[in-house]
Amino acid sequence: MKLIVSNKNIYGIMENFLLLLFFSLPLINYALGVNYYIPFIIIFFIIILCYNIFLRKRKIYFIIFVYLSLFSLMIIMTTLKFQGAGIFYSFISIPLLIISYYISNIERKKIKKLSFLTLIIYYFFFIFSGIFKGFSPESINFYLIGASRNIVSSIAIFLQLFYSIAYFHVNRKLPILTVIVTTVICILSFGRTGIALSLFLLFTSYIINNLISVKNSKDANKYVIKSIIIYAIITIITSLIIYKLDDILNLLTFYTNFGLGLESPRDSLRQQYIDNLDLEKILFGVNLSTIPDIHAFNNNPHNSYIYGHSQFGLLYIIYIVTTLLLTLSVFFNLLIRSKKINAVVFITFISIFTFRAFYDKLAFIDVSDFIYYYIVFSFNKLNQNSKLIYIKK
Repeated sequence: MKLIVSNKNIYGIMENFLLLLFFSLPLINYALGVNYYIPFIIIFFIIILCYNIFLRKRKIYFIIFVYLSLFSLMIIMTTLKFQGAGIFYSFISIPLLIISYYISNIERKKIKKLSFLTLIIYYFFFIFSGIFKGFSPESINFYLIGASRNIVSSIAIFLQLFYSIAYFHVNRKLPILTVIVTTVICILSFGRTGIALSLFLLFTSYIINNLISVKNSKDANKYVIKSIIIYAIITIITSLIIYKLDDILNLLTFYTNFGLGLESPRDSLRQQYIDNLDLEKILFGVNLSTIPDIHAFNNNPHNSYIYGHSQFGLLYIIYIVTTLLLTLSVFFNLLIRSKKINAVVFITFISIFTFRAFYDKLAFIDVSDFIYYYIVFSFNKLNQNSKLIYIKK
């Protein structure tokens, strides 16, 4: 029996492997360090650029051209300012954007399988790290290189968002089991934002699935009532976690061992940054080492938007405004042209991503941004065509 391997099969295997590595970048970034994947992302970018633009002769949308121009200016600016981190993040944003557009054109089922496999890999990483280092909040602080347990839960949430969106595009509903596992990871990591957002994702996924089931059910009122009850529970629990968790943490600190490594408030860091701004710093960014509290945290403001502005100044504000306008455009088009449930899913997942970025330096601009771009590009496809045409391998 002869085994026939065609060039198409070889390319399919290579592409699956590269996509899996690419989807794992949020984990690779903190588990191994950025220097390990710079060559990979450059090579993958060149492969996708050559295949998707030159061989397939696809035109790049105007919005991608705008982003490329912004990122190029960011590279020039940060090079002149000798900010190594800024150069790196502005550089990787170019391939992240184009690759995100590319994967939004790949067959839905393929992205669903690979995103699920990426999430499973992360679950195994968490389990094995726990076996060797422990599962306490303090132990989880050492799972990743130079990152706290808050990043551990953040990666879990981002990868879950990616899989949930891919799952939704195929099955027209949201997964529940993996969200439960992700919630457990966030609870073990013991950060208020991670716990609140994972519970919010869990309950909203349940509500959305119920809303989708209403149209196919003879007893629609039952699902509506259940959804209202669950939504009320979401509101109460999320509010308690965000606004009253300090009291809960005080009790846990007094009665248990959870006082080790609890998440500290970020309000003073944000306020100091705002107080330090003047016209020159708004335009050209801020040297974070000049702000005492932020410098004490190794120049980490624990806020993606503050960090981005500190590196790129006005260009970053333009980038955020452009991204916001693009996102709102997709959302309102979903409301007008598509099913309302698509708009609900879209804005829910976009809100979770953007809100999480407000409490740590991990997005806008970072390796996790491909998930945000994929959500926007994939839902934009729903606006363009009722019958989508995907690249099949």
